[in-house]
Amino acid sequence: MMKRLAFFLGFALLALVSCDNNSIESVQLDKVVLQLRVGEYYQLHATVIPEDAFVSSLQWNSSQPEVASVVAGIVSAHKEGTANITVETGGYSAACLVVVAGDTLGNITAGEDVTGAVEYLPKSGKRGVSFNFTIEDDIHLLAPFISWSYNWGPDVTDVNNTLFNQYGLDFYPMAWNGNFDADRIRAYKALNPQCEYILAFNEPNLTDQCNYTPQQAAEHWPELKALADELDMKIVAPAMNYGTLANYGDPIVWLDEFFTLVPLDDVAAIAIHCYMGSAGALKSYVERFYKYDKPIWMTEFCAWESHISNVQAQMNFMNEAIAYMEADPKVEKYAWFIPRANGALDSYPYMQLLTKTQPFQLSELGQVFAGLSSLDKSVWLSTQNYILPNTYSAVNSQESVGQEGLLSIPHLRPTTDSSGGLQLADFSANQWVEYQIDAHKQLSVLRVRYASYANAELEISLDGEKIADGAFERTGDASVWNTAEIPVDVPQGKHTLRVTVKSASLYINWFKFE
Repeated sequence: MMKRLAFFLGFALLALVSCDNNSIESVQLDKVVLQLRVGEYYQLHATVIPEDAFVSSLQWNSSQPEVASVVAGIVSAHKEGTANITVETGGYSAACLVVVAGDTLGNITAGEDVTGAVEYLPKSGKRGVSFNFTIEDDIHLLAPFISWSYNWGPDVTDVNNTLFNQYGLDFYPMAWNGNFDADRIRAYKALNPQCEYILAFNEPNLTDQCNYTPQQAAEHWPELKALADELDMKIVAPAMNYGTLANYGDPIVWLDEFFTLVPLDDVAAIAIHCYMGSAGALKSYVERFYKYDKPIWMTEFCAWESHISNVQAQMNFMNEAIAYMEADPKVEKYAWFIPRANGALDSYPYMQLLTKTQPFQLSELGQVFAGLSSLDKSVWLSTQNYILPNTYSAVNSQESVGQEGLLSIPHLRPTTDSSGGLQLADFSANQWVEYQIDAHKQLSVLRVRYASYANAELEISLDGEKIADGAFERTGDASVWNTAEIPVDVPQGKHTLRVTVKSASLYINWFKFE
């Protein structure tokens, strides 16, 4: 149990409150003294006075973490002794004295063990990162979940090259501008004959990047084209963004002129960058480049606008943007910018996938990036195991591809449930997810692990036919979990299970057939 609890505690969540900008007058805890035995844990609740005061985050600390540790207010007792647990926000703090007795509790179970369940669908051939890997641990952390990478340069180190090949991770060299090092690209290709692509000039319509007019780029093009032909490699077009170069702020204007000077057939794909703050805006931006009738590579993206005020906002954007790009057949590749940056994890724009100190780990955002569905339909989930929420093979926003706008979807987040892993959050009316299941026998019950602020309803469909409705009583909070049972009739064999929210909103941590 403690192993599972430790896993759960690894998903520390900042306590965020959205309210008016009133000043904090004090902070209080629901316990002043707390008595626990070894192996017990307790959720401390902090109250800010006044209740409508603005709180950016709550910082929790333990004076003796080896006795009692605290993560997001959850106190876990490790050994006999005492520890002061403090919470601080806005210059105010409160404390609780934790007294841990030496009697070890016998059988503590706070949730169910989901060991054996499929944790991830196969990694997406589209998914990558734009990043210069300088720490080997970072490759080990990300490579199981991505298929490609680039670093704005012509090659990688020998160590990285070995690790990339071990993981089957493609690296694509870049000719950042016309002064590229052709010999280093040749050497990389000689070591990696499977490498297919060279990325062309980086953001030529930005004055602080490549800074080329279409004419200037075209003047450098023959050398790049000759190198690609020599190495039997394909060229990905110059990577475009909205820019600062006079008369070429619009990337379409730049590309239209460029392709009057260079044949469109010289490029195998169109590369674009996007830092818009909504997935709907990203989708509209991608659709502008359909006109070239080439595969689209989104070689840099994250949400980088002022309303992205915390990690959860970036996480919501990531969910929606990646679900869209996985579903759009015209998007061939995408690369998250950037796995690690100079600022703190909780600093704007909140896009880092990796932690900052050893032992390095995936950040909460990185856990979601790794777990987001590739919409792979080759995997059938055995009903002998738990079905985890991120293993869906389809989601309702797929209906938006080729249509105006973008439907909202449930968001994956690190769960607050004790079993750990990821949960579906904000799963709201008319949204749906589908799972490909392989029923090992006739099944009559679907158990659903859920949390909710209000009474909610689900509709369960099998192979396009409704088979059940489920009513879910409110648990009162997103961190208070319950398990509901829905009578179903599922024949043995392979089926597509669709789960649709009919009313209110739910958080879901797993499904289990019986």
